[in-house]
Amino acid sequence: MNALNRNQLCLIVPPTVFPPDGPLLAVPLLKAQLEANVPGTVVHGIDLNIGYFYYLLSEEKIASAVEILKKKFSELNQKLILSFDDQKAFNYYYRLLSQVLLVKRRLGAALAYFKTEEAYSNRKRYFENYKIIQSALKISLVEHYPRGFQSFDFGANPFSSGSIL
Repeated sequence: MNALNRNQLCLIVPPTVFPPDGPLLAVPLLKAQLEANVPGTVVHGIDLNIGYFYYLLSEEKIASAVEILKKKFSELNQKLILSFDDQKAFNYYYRLLSQVLLVKRRLGAALAYFKTEEAYSNRKRYFENYKIIQSALKISLVEHYPRGFQSFDFGANPFSSGSIL
């Protein structure tokens, strides 16, 4: 895309810091409103959430996070005495480690499931696949424990507005 001129706007939704409940409707609404009321204006809407979640759920990111998870668990496992916070972290890491094989085996199918028409008609399969994705996201964000989605390092984000524009 060339540099934007005066009659072009780019509305960018950065990746969220919490799991989305659905697409943010503000961008399409603003796009439609601007194009309808400002003659000759072209508006581009870019939602970076899907790209960011695909990044978080990529095989490379999961593999990297599993190594971090193993290291953190091992460090706590070698301590003779654990503080209360360490005990909580130890239990959290232990539960995540127990889910790694299942996530690696079923994540691709779980993601594909949500692209099918059946996805919203079978509640049991919906929640089974949802839990796989949820576990994968927890593993992927293990380096940010205990904050998880509430806080992550934007410096590590592979996306930049310059590369998109």
